[in-house]
Amino acid sequence: MNRHLCLGLGALVAGALILQPSAANQDSKYELAKKRFDQLKQNATPVEGLRTQPYTTRVQVVGKARFQVVPNDQVNIKPVPSIEAGKENIQLGIRIWFQLDKDKKYVNPVKHRWSPKERFHIFVEAAVPVQIHLFQNYPDDRPPSKVVYPDEKYPETFATVLPGKPYELPVLFEMDDDLRKEIVSMVVARADATLPVNQQEKATETASDDSSKSGPGGVFRVKIQQTHEMMLEFNKEAMTKETIQGKSSRLVVVGPEGPNGQQPMETSRSLSENSGFRLYVGVATSFVSHIWCCF
Repeated sequence: MNRHLCLGLGALVAGALILQPSAANQDSKYELAKKRFDQLKQNATPVEGLRTQPYTTRVQVVGKARFQVVPNDQVNIKPVPSIEAGKENIQLGIRIWFQLDKDKKYVNPVKHRWSPKERFHIFVEAAVPVQIHLFQNYPDDRPPSKVVYPDEKYPETFATVLPGKPYELPVLFEMDDDLRKEIVSMVVARADATLPVNQQEKATETASDDSSKSGPGGVFRVKIQQTHEMMLEFNKEAMTKETIQGKSSRLVVVGPEGPNGQQPMETSRSLSENSGFRLYVGVATSFVSHIWCCF
């Protein structure tokens, strides 16, 4: 499926939320962030036989789409220590990387010289179950910010990203030829961060209940709209105050790439830890966090 991500073609600069440590401590900062990410992911890994699992899933059905969602009242994941002394424990972690569609080359989105209509894939790996939203923002909010991903036309884009393995966002993104300056932001929310799409269904609802809105998955479609509205508010607060619900929402990002820009995966779909490519690794102390880049 194709989804056009409307990004301008101006110079791309790193967002203020990306750490830029000196060369001397770049390796240690990256390795510590990666270690904390792996620890958090281990804490979120279900273990057979345990009475209390870190999370459970349910299958959501909307029309012909079937996908997994993690209910927000069934998440119990132990946090890990911060990578910065004196800071709160880490509650969220994510790794992000980009792949060009044409030649399958992996690129640093900050340094790559984007071309009009250039298509690309976005991959993520989450340390905990998360929902991901991408937004397109303009200076002075003219026009207003809008949701780019997930897309209501493709309900499976609302699936919870589960920890433990790389996940390709299930749409193909495309640059346009719009030269206006834009800020693209990503808001990442844990499955237990009160989003409507993660709310456990009531006994009177089913995964394909049409009582609130016509068409398959009517109740869930209402939750999709409510989630869009909530995440738009999160994004607006994050872009203006660097907080979400009054708490610091900084996603501390360390990376991105290793020597000679080596690929992060041996094939187009399997992650290789031995390839030398340093992914963007982000960790946060809040349940909802964000990062942005300016185009």
